Amino acid sequence: MLKEQISQSQLPPTTPTEVPTTSGDFTRDWRRNCPTPDDKYRYLKLCGPEGLQAVFRVEISAEVLREMLAVLEACWLGHGGVAEEAEGGAGAALLEAAFVVQVLEAVSSKCCALWKGGLRG
Repeated sequence: MLKEQISQSQLPPTTPTEVPTTSGDFTRDWRRNCPTPDDKYRYLKLCGPEGLQAVFRVEISAEVLREMLAVLEACWLGHGGVAEEAEGGAGAALLEAAFVVQVLEAVSSKCCALWKGGLRG
């Protein structure tokens, strides 16, 4: 009987359904299970500002921070616009903007530490 060996890269991603408890868990799910910017945005929404603050209470890598900022910039308005259409113009874009601000506030102390430490260049 032949065993088929499937590498991790051939397996379909599994959308995260639980808030991570460590930065390692977050990074693993972010990289392995969130292949698109929309998936990453949904993962940020799942984690929420409080969850992100708890996960990154010690540090956040420059690479994850850059990716997070790129995803927020690329996706927030699209998600707000879709929600606004579904809710009949109920201000969902403003709610998404507020979410982005809350995420930025949640990781801001880590951003400042990275900035001072050399992320500028």
